[in-house]
Amino acid sequence: MLELDGIEAFVTIAEAGSISETARRLALSKSVVSGERLANLERALGARLRVNNGLLMRGAVLAGLGIALLPSFLIGAELAAGLLRIIDVGMEAEGAETDVACPKDRAPSAKVQALTQGLRSAFGDPPYRDLGLRSPPGC
Repeated sequence: MLELDGIEAFVTIAEAGSISETARRLALSKSVVSGERLANLERALGARLRVNNGLLMRGAVLAGLGIALLPSFLIGAELAAGLLRIIDVGMEAEGAETDVACPKDRAPSAKVQALTQGLRSAFGDPPYRDLGLRSPPGC
């Protein structure tokens, strides 16, 4: 049976952009939103409403099956070739941080220092993979 709680959660996720923000807006835990409400809606519909695989999502978008929020490193070549375009929705996706850790009682080795220096120069701000990928206004 289709329950309104599941539909409300699904619509709020679409509007909010994340399960975390949906949980905050609905005053629920993330596990209730994802594990109960969405799962119940998927069972009632007999279909999956979410995918946690960027390659599958990229394939679906390329096939014209919808839109997706994907990292530019997965779709950079398709953007450059004009197969996909960025839709300006008036906001940017949350940033992600990369942490490199080592034991607290030891200084980072030369290899770890070289790695962190390489990551900083490779990803920069904006990351190299995002340079030149912005769509013209109006997209």
